[in-house]
Amino acid sequence: AQLLQLYRLERVLSGTRLDGMDDARGVWWQLSARIDTLETNATKRKNQYLRLLREVRQSTDALEDGGLILNSKHEIQWLNAAASRLLELNPAKDLGRRLDNLIRYPDLVKKLAVPGGETMTIPAPQDPARQISVQIIPYGGGQSLVIVRDITHQVILERTRRDFVANASHELRSPLARLRMALELM
Repeated sequence: AQLLQLYRLERVLSGTRLDGMDDARGVWWQLSARIDTLETNATKRKNQYLRLLREVRQSTDALEDGGLILNSKHEIQWLNAAASRLLELNPAKDLGRRLDNLIRYPDLVKKLAVPGGETMTIPAPQDPARQISVQIIPYGGGQSLVIVRDITHQVILERTRRDFVANASHELRSPLARLRMALELM
């Protein structure tokens, strides 16, 4: 009887529950009850982790900024929807591929080699008129978090501001030069 209970216990612990230990008595019943409790708790924890993972994925997909996780070989381990859209990556096809093989921009390749957290600007892969800000943040065992943001609007605003200041200073310089000449003649 003890050998049969031991055999059933081994089957339960290996995950092949057959008929379980439902008819166990004494210590064997207590052991079976404890295993069932541990299994129930493990299932609850697993469900909580899965729910949390789903929430994290939903929240990162809601962000306007793109995020990628790269391993030590610069292979894409994860990316959110914004990163996929901004860098024109296909999650189904590009996961596991090197980022520097997908986006061939020399400064990005250099930055991947020595990530430091500084922000750099690169043209969008398929639309050079769009500008993308890229920040590579190292963490863990050689991994990197890459944050990408479309900054085209800010670049256009900055260019417009610079042009306005240049035009305004030129327009003010001409009348001032005429006034100076008139004053010198007087």
